[in-house]
Amino acid sequence: MKVTLFGPLPPPHGGVSVHVERLIEALEARGVDVKHEDEQSPGESFHRLLRRVFQTAGKGILHSHVHNPWTLWALGMRATFGRPTVVTVHNPRLGELMEKLPGWKRHLVGSRLHSIDAYIAVSDDVRDVLLTLDVPRDRIVVEPAFLPPSKTAWAEASVPAALEVFLSKHSPVIAMNAFHLESLDGTPLYGADMGPELLASVKETFPNAGLVLYVAREPNGELRNGLMAPVKALGVADSFHLVTGSEPFGPLLVRSDVVVRPTVTDGDSVSVREALAVGVPVVASDVCARPKGVRVFPGRDAQGLKAQVLEALESGTIEATAQDSHDSPGVILDVYNRALENM
Repeated sequence: MKVTLFGPLPPPHGGVSVHVERLIEALEARGVDVKHEDEQSPGESFHRLLRRVFQTAGKGILHSHVHNPWTLWALGMRATFGRPTVVTVHNPRLGELMEKLPGWKRHLVGSRLHSIDAYIAVSDDVRDVLLTLDVPRDRIVVEPAFLPPSKTAWAEASVPAALEVFLSKHSPVIAMNAFHLESLDGTPLYGADMGPELLASVKETFPNAGLVLYVAREPNGELRNGLMAPVKALGVADSFHLVTGSEPFGPLLVRSDVVVRPTVTDGDSVSVREALAVGVPVVASDVCARPKGVRVFPGRDAQGLKAQVLEALESGTIEATAQDSHDSPGVILDVYNRALENM
C-alpha cells in the first residue's frame, strides 16, 4: 500500500504535526510505503495547490490533515476522478470557516465534500460538524488523533538549560502549551493570557510554584509584550518561564505536576491525552468533550480554573490511563482499505 500524508511536521510541535509524525512512524512499522508532502504554504497559488493534490500521490492514497475549505475542494476534485482520498479533520471550526465564505464559494466547496472517500473526525463534535455539511455518515470514522508517546524517552530527553535551572527552583510546576499567541474573535485562542493570573493565585497556596508556557510559533513583539506585561505587573516574573520555537512539549510534560489547557475552542487535544497517558493531571476548559479523567472548568472562568488546578495539585499524580487501549493505526488502515474499494 502506498500512502502520501499531506500536512505539517515538527518543528513547530503542534498537535497536528506531532500526530502526522507519529502516524508516519506507525504506518512504516506496518510495512506501508509512506511519503510526506508539506501542507499548503502561505502565498501558494490555488492552481499550484490543485496540481500538487493531483500529482503528489499519483493514483495512490492521499491522506490530508489540511482541511481549509479550498483545500477540501481540491481534494474533492481529486476523489471525483477516482483517486482515493482521505481527510482527517482536527478541529470543529471547519463549519465556521465554511459559513464565512460567500454563498457561491460555499456552494462550490460544499458540492465536492461528499466526493471525498472517507473522513476521520478526531471527536464526536467534529463528526457532528461534518454531518451539518452533508457529509454522508457512513464516510465518517471517529478516531482521536492521539498516538502513544514514550514516557521513558521523554524522561531521558533533555530540556533547554535555562528551563532545567527554572525547574530545579520551582515546585509544583504548572505546564501550558500553545501553538501561537493569536486571538480568535478577540480572545487568545489557547488561553495563554490566563497563565499569569493563575500563577499569582496558585502561589498564595504554593509559594514556590512555577509556570512554564511553551509556544510553538515565535510570537511577534506585540504579542510577547502583551503576554509578559501582566506577568510583571503581578510580580510573578521570577516564577514564569516562556519557551518559544521548536522544543517538544513531552520532556516538560513528564517533569510537570499539572497540565493546563484553557482553550476557547478545541478538537481532540493530543497534549491532553499525552498527559493522561503518563499520569500527569490535566485541567482543561469545557469548550468541547474532554477525555475521562480531565478536570474541567467553564471556559474563561479564572476562579474555576484556579479551583481545579489547586485541587489537582493537592491530589497529586493520577494513575496513567490507557489512551492507546485500541489500535489507532489499524483503524486508519481500515479507512485506507475502504477508500481503495471505492476506486
